[in-house]
Amino acid sequence: RHPGPSWLAWLYRTTGVRAAPHLAGGSGGGVPLRLAVPVGLPAAAAREAGRRIARLGAAPQPVPDLVPVEPSAAPGDAPVQAPDGSYYPADRLPDDVRTAMEERHRPRSENHAVLRTHQPAVERHLLPAPGGQVEAFTAGSGTPLVLLHLFNVGAGFFAPQFAGLADRHRVICVHHPGVGDTTAASDLSVEGLADQLRHALAGLGVEGPVHLAGASFGALPAMSFALRNPQETASLTLIGGSYKVGNRRGEMNRLSLVAREDFDRLLDQPGTEETAADRERLEELLLRCESLDPKTGLRYLDEFEAAPDLLPRLEGLRTPTLIVHGRHDTVVPLKTAHLLHGLLPDVRFHEFPDAGHFPSLTRAERFGRILTEFTAAQDAAQDAAQDAAQNAAQDTARPAARRTAGAKGAAS
Repeated sequence: RHPGPSWLAWLYRTTGVRAAPHLAGGSGGGVPLRLAVPVGLPAAAAREAGRRIARLGAAPQPVPDLVPVEPSAAPGDAPVQAPDGSYYPADRLPDDVRTAMEERHRPRSENHAVLRTHQPAVERHLLPAPGGQVEAFTAGSGTPLVLLHLFNVGAGFFAPQFAGLADRHRVICVHHPGVGDTTAASDLSVEGLADQLRHALAGLGVEGPVHLAGASFGALPAMSFALRNPQETASLTLIGGSYKVGNRRGEMNRLSLVAREDFDRLLDQPGTEETAADRERLEELLLRCESLDPKTGLRYLDEFEAAPDLLPRLEGLRTPTLIVHGRHDTVVPLKTAHLLHGLLPDVRFHEFPDAGHFPSLTRAERFGRILTEFTAAQDAAQDAAQDAAQNAAQDTARPAARRTAGAKGAAS
């Protein structure tokens, strides 16, 4: 479909010879390309390049199809020349994502509007960061509660928590790279996301340990943050989370498909009539909050191929952890939650028998109750530990003071 870029990629992949589109353009049905011999290239190297091209011409291999990441022409046009990085191998792109790109599908990204509907006092922040900016939302006061969103759904996903928990927490959501108006995206590794979150919290003036709650993909940077910054993490909650990316057959599916499949399976179960009556509103909220830039999404796909897996490190995670998982989750299997429950040293587990992949949304009131009970218990334990430490310090200081006073009396 894109003969010029595909032929150039095919030539370089199979021979190691790099060519370019011809500067003069072309006419007719051909695709003009250019091979240039650099000044100073040894004659033997030039002959070897020629032999490689000849061998390829004698026994050609399949030419890879490419998909334009940011097409600059009208649909159906196939520009020969395009900026570096504007094409992606079609065989590595899920069909539904390719369809979305061909349809010029763009996320609605209405996170701020959704949050304001549920929590009028929400504040939006744009924080400077290397390579761009980071978008964050805050509301309320109290112990910081940091919510880390799904892969391609922004802060509006947590609208019920912004509405229901801001009376006891400073509720915070920081958009991952490529989501909403977060343009800083130099490091898409799990560790890079955790570091960017830490810098964003500093930019918001957040001090002291924070409660972290990561939903689905957001569980990964949440766990990485807790592993890298244990003294800054008061608790950790995993909502339909896993220890690795790519649980959903290694795909980056469109949100509409993921949500439809998850709700279909959930509503086949008895006792889900309440969710069935509210399904249209819930799916609409999810789609309004879909926010991932497609080009950054493809970079995430490349990152996923590296298969970051936190499992070997999780035995060292000492942060008190709450696992919340829907029994009918179609994205992250329930057995993953059981595995984490058995592995983590300090963990509590709560299964939602009437939820799928989105228990904090479909069962928001119950989820909020469970989460606040958990965070309150951790805050109380932290306060008790600090009081005990202060009392111990005072007890240690008193005998020293008496000994000093006795020594002064003896001297007098």
